[in-house]
Amino acid sequence: MDLIDIFDSFYDKIYSFTLLRVGNVHDAEDLSSDVFVKVVEKLYTYNSEKAAFSTWIFTIALNEIKMHYRRSKKVCSLDDINELAGQLNIEDDLLQHEERVSLLRAIDELDERRKNVVVLKYFSGLSDRQVAEAMKLSEKNVGVILSRTRRILQKRLTGRREAFGYAKIDTGARDIAKRKMMVQHKIALYEDNHANTTRGESAFTDNFYNTAIMYVSDSA
Repeated sequence: MDLIDIFDSFYDKIYSFTLLRVGNVHDAEDLSSDVFVKVVEKLYTYNSEKAAFSTWIFTIALNEIKMHYRRSKKVCSLDDINELAGQLNIEDDLLQHEERVSLLRAIDELDERRKNVVVLKYFSGLSDRQVAEAMKLSEKNVGVILSRTRRILQKRLTGRREAFGYAKIDTGARDIAKRKMMVQHKIALYEDNHANTTRGESAFTDNFYNTAIMYVSDSA
């Protein structure tokens, strides 16, 4: 699977997962883009014998989200939840806006571990085994957490209809994230081919990187 295939296969799921964890579109777009830059940087470390690729890439996403919260120390606000509810790709005849907000607020009130397990399972489409690998839990433990969490949510949302789905994707942000990933890939190839550059050549590499990033930003 090449980088374009990886991006096309996983961007929407990574974005949906990230949006549900950070609560606003801007941060979700930035973090999703960062995930795929990290994929380029870390792809050589992936070992298919140790984990499925989906587990590996969602582990990167989890780490990026944790770093985001450490940096910002931000708590998801009611405004964020309302914005997020409007982004969920759910038909109106299945779930009204108020019910979406209620569900998302209930999920946001869960502890960190339950929240991650629920979002990975129901919003990102991972199997119990893949969730277990990403969260470093046993598959049985994941099943228990999901069962207990469903009961918690049902109690908080009595009478609601089921509401799990993907988020609406901004195609412009998606294209920018793909371009950033490919720029990072080209930079990595350049650096691999010029590992013993002189200081002057290193300055050229820095200039190339800055020019590339400016190109990506200008294309937004």
